Amino acid sequence: MPPSRWRSSSPDSVAPLPLRNLPKRSRPTHSHQRKERVIMTDLGIIGAGKIGAAIARLATGVGYTVTLGSRRGPDGLRRLASELGANATPGTAADAAAAGDMVVVAVPFSAIGDLPREELAGKILIDAMN
Repeated sequence: MPPSRWRSSSPDSVAPLPLRNLPKRSRPTHSHQRKERVIMTDLGIIGAGKIGAAIARLATGVGYTVTLGSRRGPDGLRRLASELGANATPGTAADAAAAGDMVVVAVPFSAIGDLPREELAGKILIDAMN
């Protein structure tokens, strides 16, 4: 949209201004104005099928610590965990839920009753159920 159409001559209408005319944000100068950033680097993944494994590969590739959990238990996940490297740990679904700051649930919807509810309480949950 050309800039001539952004402004209206009518005082009753409101038209967007170009971004270059907006003032820059000022930085907080007092310590009470600064917000602490919480960095979450531990990810629990329940379900190690195609979706769970793909998320685990991406997460470990950018430095997240991943705990994998599935119905197969830790023995069925050792091969995937070794492929992912030192940042991946095999475990049970309860281990993955307890270890992660955030938890990805990538299981079939029919397995919703098998999720570890107590360990998931209060966690950030990413639903990738299928």
